[in-house]
Parts: sequence; C-alpha cells; structure tokens
Amino acid sequence: MRGAQGTDPSQKPEKKGSGMSSKPIFSILLTGLVSFCIFQTSPDLPRLEGLNVSWAAGSPEKAGNQTANSSLEAGKKIKLDDSHYFIYGFEKKPKMGTNILKIQVFNSDAKRDTSYEITGSSGMPSMGSAHDTGEQPFKLNKQGDYLLPVDVVMPGEWEVELQFFKDKMPIFSGKVNFDV
Repeated sequence: MRGAQGTDPSQKPEKKGSGMSSKPIFSILLTGLVSFCIFQTSPDLPRLEGLNVSWAAGSPEKAGNQTANSSLEAGKKIKLDDSHYFIYGFEKKPKMGTNILKIQVFNSDAKRDTSYEITGSSGMPSMGSAHDTGEQPFKLNKQGDYLLPVDVVMPGEWEVELQFFKDKMPIFSGKVNFDV
C-alpha cells in the first residue's frame, strides 16, 4: 500500500549530493591521527647520533654524571664545548601568558658568540603532548641574545627542551623546568 503522497514508505528516500560517503574520509582521518600518535610516542624511533646529552645542572662544566631528568639552572654558566658556555634566564618570573626565555652564549674570553643555532620545544610534562609547541628556533636580537617566546596556557610545571647546533651539527641538549 502506498502512502498519502504516492510513495512507498518501506523504501528509503535517495540522498541528494555528491554521492560520496563520509566513511572513507573518516577512515583516512582516523588512520592519520593514530599514525601521528604512534610516531609521537614511539621509543623505538631513531634518535640523533653524537648529540651531547650531558645534562648540565648549574655547573660551568658539562655535567656528564647528571641524569636526563636534571634541569639546567638559571643564571649559571653551563658549558657547551671546550671553549663556549651559556647562561639562560627568563626576562621576568614566568607567569600565565607569553614569557621570553633568553640565552646568552659566550666564548672562553667572555665575549658573546652568535654562531650557534638554538631551538626549543616547550610543554607540560604532566600533560603528554597536549601543550607541546614542537621545535621552534630562538631568534637573535641586536644585543646578541637568543630569545624564545614560551606561551604558558595553564598553571603547573612546564619544561623547555633546548637543542644547540654548531655548523648544523647538534652539540648540546638540555631541559629548563619551571612552575607557574
């Protein structure tokens, strides 16, 4: 029996549009998301060889006996190599919003050296990769300071992972931890 308007109620009406189903698009997006998560968290991914991971902790020399969880100490000399060291600090006490991390690199004669490339990746260790910025380059100002804006979006413990490069080769890596 047909309905009042001459259609068979047991048949589904035809959908208008391009005829594309959303299932393939959803599958592609889901596959990409899962792949991204695996890539971000896999401990078996290849790491840079020859990287100095002597985590310094307030010493003017490489702190080879420090653990990877040690944090660099603000305002102290931290040795990069046999003839260079750096000092870091925030321009102001870190708070919610944008904070500027400043690094100054010096040679053994205490003269500024701007020949390094420095990158930083900030985030909250307790939140996984939820607030990670990814690797960002420090910018040089006219005074020869390396500057990195660090956006703090919520209170808690924050971390900036530093990477120093000389002639495109990684030479030092360290962590800056701070609370807001």
